[in-house]
Amino acid sequence: MAARLRRFVSCRILLAVTAGLLLVMAAWPMPGLAATAPEQRIALVIGVGAYRHATELPNPRNDARAMSAALRKLGFAVEERYDLDNRGMAEALRGFGIQAAQADVALLYFAGHGMQVGGTNFLIPADARLERERDLVYEALPLNLPMGELAQARKLGILILDACRNNPFADRLVRSGTKKTEVHSGFARVDDTPTDTLVAMATRADAVAEDGQGDHSPYTASLLKNFDVPGLELSLFFRRVRDDVMQVTQGRQEPFLYGSLGAAPFYFNPLPENRPPQLAAFKPLEVFDRGGTEGLGIARPSDPDNDQLFAQVTGLPRGGGVRIGDRVVLIGDYLTLDQLTAATFRADATHLGDAGSFEFAVMDGRGGVARGAVPIVIKPSNRPPVAVAERSVRAVVNSLRLEVPTDPDGDPLTFTVSAVPERGKVHDGTTPLKPGDKLAPERLTALTFDPERAPAGRAGVFSVLVEDGRGGRTTMSALLEVEEAGAAPPQADLEESLWRRVRDSRDADALDAFLRLFGTGPFAAPARDRLNRLRAESAKVAAAAPAGGAGSSGSSGNGSSGGKATPPPELQLDTAGEGMYVAVADAELRAGPDARSERVGALAKDGPVRVLGRVTDADWYRVALDDGTQGGVQGFVRGPALRPAGPEDRQRLALAAPAQPGGSQGRAQGNGSSFQDCPACPPMMRIPAGSFVMGSERGDASQRPPRRVTFAKPFAIGVYEVTVANWRACVEGGGCAAMPRMRNPSDDTPVHNIHVEDALAYTEWLSRKTGQRYRLPSEAEWEYAARGGSAARFAWGDSLTPGARLANCRDCGGAADRSLPAPVGSFQPNAFGLYDTSGGVAEWVADCWNPGYKGAPTDGSAWMEGDCRKRVLRGGSWRDGQDAIAVTARIGYDADVRYFADGLRVARDLN
Repeated sequence: MAARLRRFVSCRILLAVTAGLLLVMAAWPMPGLAATAPEQRIALVIGVGAYRHATELPNPRNDARAMSAALRKLGFAVEERYDLDNRGMAEALRGFGIQAAQADVALLYFAGHGMQVGGTNFLIPADARLERERDLVYEALPLNLPMGELAQARKLGILILDACRNNPFADRLVRSGTKKTEVHSGFARVDDTPTDTLVAMATRADAVAEDGQGDHSPYTASLLKNFDVPGLELSLFFRRVRDDVMQVTQGRQEPFLYGSLGAAPFYFNPLPENRPPQLAAFKPLEVFDRGGTEGLGIARPSDPDNDQLFAQVTGLPRGGGVRIGDRVVLIGDYLTLDQLTAATFRADATHLGDAGSFEFAVMDGRGGVARGAVPIVIKPSNRPPVAVAERSVRAVVNSLRLEVPTDPDGDPLTFTVSAVPERGKVHDGTTPLKPGDKLAPERLTALTFDPERAPAGRAGVFSVLVEDGRGGRTTMSALLEVEEAGAAPPQADLEESLWRRVRDSRDADALDAFLRLFGTGPFAAPARDRLNRLRAESAKVAAAAPAGGAGSSGSSGNGSSGGKATPPPELQLDTAGEGMYVAVADAELRAGPDARSERVGALAKDGPVRVLGRVTDADWYRVALDDGTQGGVQGFVRGPALRPAGPEDRQRLALAAPAQPGGSQGRAQGNGSSFQDCPACPPMMRIPAGSFVMGSERGDASQRPPRRVTFAKPFAIGVYEVTVANWRACVEGGGCAAMPRMRNPSDDTPVHNIHVEDALAYTEWLSRKTGQRYRLPSEAEWEYAARGGSAARFAWGDSLTPGARLANCRDCGGAADRSLPAPVGSFQPNAFGLYDTSGGVAEWVADCWNPGYKGAPTDGSAWMEGDCRKRVLRGGSWRDGQDAIAVTARIGYDADVRYFADGLRVARDLN
């Protein structure tokens, strides 16, 4: 009988569909008129309570009306139908199916009677009699009919059945002769749901749902209640409905779900579009360098969506510490809002002026971010004493002639000897002075110098520490020299002798030194006139010089032009003039701003020179050579001079990156092979094309088999590992999400505690900023560059020499901080000019992890096959032993996991 019934059901469906086509087309909106909402939602709501041959159900009509109103609020185009007979229900379902094919989401709600016979589920229309089992074919609709129509929706079909209420139809069928075991007022399980179609029943299989004592059934009442809750994903929505009904019915009725859905989420009531947190305006914080703790004055952030907020520290000021209670705040720390508003700053007397900002990001956990910064200015709490600048004193003039300093606050001063010359002695009367001796103010002008048979030349520096008792301090110094052996001439004879030596000189520095010694003597006026003429002449030459300054391509090394001797113009610099210059001619580099100080290096004609600043009231400049050596050079002399480096110089010289603070190797060796695309970019080194044998037979299995790799083109790779300062520029530029969590790093600390996605975000930001293609190096590029042409275990050889500081690792020798890697550039570079390729931080490369080199590319490209959930790390870290920092050592690590010792070095394609 059950098999015959299923065949009749199929025929009944076909007849009902065909018969109702024309009526459906008139009753249902045309697809072309559907709303143009971002997600097209339609619903058919059917409530059947007035059964003609059974007792009326009180709630289905109320339930259907309430459901229609609720669904309209949720963006559904709703069609309501009440007390439909068999034909009307078939026509409504047919029209709904046509409309569903044009919709993203289709929902059908049915409230009324339902039942199962022989495992087949039926919806019972208002005109059903069901006096015999065969009547089901003509008077009821099988459940697969509405499921089939719902399956037409493009994304999701939802069938909600508040049916299977206790009804008389089951008893009639039993009395008509149908087996009692095949008839049940409750629905059977639904295991054949179409794809992406959900069937939600008011109660579990073979159970009866309650109609309820109020205006709505317990099931529909819970649906309406949870429609008002925003942000409930579909599965969570129905789980909450299930719990509500179980509680209301005291466990008698348990709603149930059938169907198989994909991962795409669906929300009846989505959360509104997220709005970012809101921050109040920030006032700059002014503190004294020796003052107490000051609150940063950060008002409590708010969120327009009432999301729970938290903050992360992204930048810290200089010259002091930010604290929360007794805890020091670090970059990358997460803070509650209470902690953020309670943050304080205290200066440590190491910095004055603009100290930067305390920077933070407030986040709502849903993508909303607001960034804030509190500028901090540190003011001196006490002005230091004022002393004259260092002066040059000739030993032949026995008196040091030190002037008594003054204090702008009127504080009493104390004087302590802090340095004495290497040769000879300074006397207070007949007592030779030593470091630590105290001096009375009136004794400063009476101090004398005794050369004690010292040879001619520099004798050293005598210095006195001046303190005001309130933290203010300064140092006054005298540079001591010994004249040629022989009896010292009288003061007047000495002045005349020196005037004869400088009166015809074009050396402005020599004239200036003469005036400092004899500024009130008989030769002071002609010396001053000559110095002024030389400076005026220099200014004229500078004004007439072609673009690019003195010493342009037409100038010779000795400053001549067309056979006529013309001195190069004086280099006029202030603090804004610091930068890169080019030497016009060969010149000597002195340890101090004096032609008689020790020679520490030389400037080569047309070579790069970085000017660090001008010596106060002197024509001397502090400069740094390409190898990091620093010293003094005269800006206006007969031979050497400097001129600003123009674009053509930079292209020709490919000037190396500026010195990294804190590293013993101040900068990469230039030699035309290094460059820097922007001030915030990492310095890069050009690596020539070539080939090498990658891997090692002596290493573990992951380093075998060795194979030859050939690079057809050159490429560029970072001189250093990417630093905290480099990364901060990316955060401030919006390319990197935040500073990684590190323990009190400095700007030149290699950035660490990052995963591959962090590293890729940084390379993408560099690429956008510079217009060049930055990326992670391939594993082959990394090893080729790290070897620097060596075939040994390390770039410097096969072993670490005892006592030699060659790398930053656990057993590399020397003091090491287990919590923080050494600053970049702290050790010797390899032959390519790259620093820290062994130790420092473990460096991410582009390749997927493979446990060996069998089948690896031989052209130097990244190996993007294998286990790409892991990526390769090279070089080892400061926390590893010697085996892990060999140039062939490699490990695989999860690409999406951050680890404290992992950082990066970038590569760049060359045009």
